[in-house]
Amino acid sequence: PAEALRARACRAVRRMGGGFFLLHGSPTPSVRRCAVRLAHAVLALADPREARDFKNAALDEGVPLEALRDALFCPGADAAAALRRECARRAVAVYASGHEPSLRMLRRALPAALVRTLAAETQAPPTDALEL
Repeated sequence: PAEALRARACRAVRRMGGGFFLLHGSPTPSVRRCAVRLAHAVLALADPREARDFKNAALDEGVPLEALRDALFCPGADAAAALRRECARRAVAVYASGHEPSLRMLRRALPAALVRTLAAETQAPPTDALEL
């Protein structure tokens, strides 16, 4: 039964084609949230080749880059903007996790100094460095 479910889920998303990836840009928050959850579920069920093909298709449609843009620059301080940023962060994680082409794209999109800063261990400055 699990194998049949996996195959059906992967076929259903494949039949949707690029239209599935348009769901990530929907103005309706619940649609974006469902799209990320469905992508995560399909990737969890997919075999490695299917997962790679699915992530390649998402990259071809620009999903990880658009999600990165929304995660970093979505305007607003209200709950809807916060939800959009959270969905975007999850979409970046879903599509880039274990997918070297998406990771390369993210490395090109983010300034190298920022990546180094984020990757560095954060340490508190010595207390004498805080004194003037």
